[in-house]
Amino acid sequence: MARLYPLAVERKKCIRCGKCARLCPVRNITMTEYPAFGDRCVSCQRCMAFCPPNAIHVPGKDYRQYRSVEYSDLLSEGR
Repeated sequence: MARLYPLAVERKKCIRCGKCARLCPVRNITMTEYPAFGDRCVSCQRCMAFCPPNAIHVPGKDYRQYRSVEYSDLLSEGR
């Protein structure tokens, strides 16, 4: 299955905290040296919304970081 949005990581911004991988509901992100995206993305955009330095983006799209819930609330969902 092809990704709906081709996610990318700006390596100069990425602090390698792993929040994106921990929050991905379909476990599409693995942490190597930097986040790596698989092909199971469901476009929830949690990785972009909770990336502390805004390092994750869709190339060619203007994205403003938006959060409707807090990071700790998502982690307490049983993940």
